[in-house]
Amino acid sequence: MTLHKDGGYSHKEALFGIPRYGNAIMEAAHYSSNDLCSDNEDTHPSPYVMIVERGNCSFVTKVRRAQHMGASAVVVVDNHCTCEHVNVCVPDPTLGDYDDGSCESVVPLMSDDGSAGDIVIPSVIIERQDGLEIKSWIEENPDHNMMVEIQWHLPTPDPRVEWDLWTSPIDFDTATFKEEFQDAVNALGSHAYFKPHYIIYDGDSYGCVAESPTDELFCGDQCSNSGRYCFPDPDGQRDYGLSGADVVRETLRQACIWQLYGSDEAEDEDQHGIGIAWWDYVNYFNFHCQSQSGFNSEDCVRRAMEAADIDHSQVQGCIVASGGYDERSGENSILKSAIEDKVNKGIVIMPSLFVNNIFEKGAMNAPVVFDAICAGYEQGTEPAACECAGIASSSRWETCIENCVEDEDKCGTTPEPENSATVKDDGLGAGAITLIVLSVLFVAAGAGYGYFKYSQDRVRNEVRDILAEYMPLEGEGASFGIDAEVV
Repeated sequence: MTLHKDGGYSHKEALFGIPRYGNAIMEAAHYSSNDLCSDNEDTHPSPYVMIVERGNCSFVTKVRRAQHMGASAVVVVDNHCTCEHVNVCVPDPTLGDYDDGSCESVVPLMSDDGSAGDIVIPSVIIERQDGLEIKSWIEENPDHNMMVEIQWHLPTPDPRVEWDLWTSPIDFDTATFKEEFQDAVNALGSHAYFKPHYIIYDGDSYGCVAESPTDELFCGDQCSNSGRYCFPDPDGQRDYGLSGADVVRETLRQACIWQLYGSDEAEDEDQHGIGIAWWDYVNYFNFHCQSQSGFNSEDCVRRAMEAADIDHSQVQGCIVASGGYDERSGENSILKSAIEDKVNKGIVIMPSLFVNNIFEKGAMNAPVVFDAICAGYEQGTEPAACECAGIASSSRWETCIENCVEDEDKCGTTPEPENSATVKDDGLGAGAITLIVLSVLFVAAGAGYGYFKYSQDRVRNEVRDILAEYMPLEGEGASFGIDAEVV
């Protein structure tokens, strides 16, 4: 008998542990008798793949205990049904029958709780109906073993690298990066395709949406569009200062600028995936308009657009056409799409960076990101600008990029460091995961994620190995299969 599925089982890989890109794990499966939230006395001869149900503690806790028990990988079975499969999925009886619409839209992301640095085994999460089918087979065949295979496929490089940044207008962790990386975007040109994404929060999920135009706006000025699109108060002062609605408004403005000047809808085809006008505007805004008075200043916004050669009337037209952002406005297509993209991708960290759909955990500084992009090209197709990859010092890297923008033949030329013994990476290297509760309970709780530091003296030769330790958020990097066999 086989439970094999062509193409493998639908799943998501964890954002912790080390995947085995280019390799596979095939071992006997053991279904845990408890939730692995406390010490487990069950023992199995190693190696094996542990299968455990989600719930009662963090993903990290479960995988760590499985690792200590000798498992070589972990498969977590979701305890919720996705809305797409409620007709074929039996919910956890402790979670209700979903008559209230509480099914989940997508399988959750297995994120790091901040303590997963000691975990080396890989793990994935699968949908509940698939997990119950596996569990049923194991229970009905106690004398036989089920073999589980997890395969990791290397990302396929090509002559163009796609990279995505999840950010916001008040993402101060990337302000310096955006300023320093603009010349690199120019240097890479059409060899790299960039797309910014904006993080906002779904007011409907937190009970913020007003049912009628006269209803009270329960979440106040933390949301726009009748409570639909929200952001936590940026200065923590709900009665004065900047509001979440201010951030949503600027988010929509910047998203429209990208749509008009950098997306595939932009009139200038040479700017598709580049969007220099967006970079000009964002960097001017970050430098001149981030004060409390400047953020809400229409004059500062206009000056930023003039500096970036952006047509103010076109941007306003985009804002209106998408649905606007007033307090009592209705649905906005651009903001709605931003929320859907965030949910579907499972984004919980801001900023989040992807290169060729691989989630980057490295320091968020310009030379490191540039190295990761240059490592994504098929060998022999790297643009001349990648001669600047592997330079550890930010100042020397900036000089190299400036020379490259000035003249492609100068790519790779940099001044010698004054003291090579003191050259080091001066990256920022910080990120935060923020859990948001809107309305009365709207509290931002951030847990700083310690990002490991790249060994820059080896980065040019080993960056592909480093990338191999990063997790794609979707299941595109690995395939997960099962065969039930007599072993």
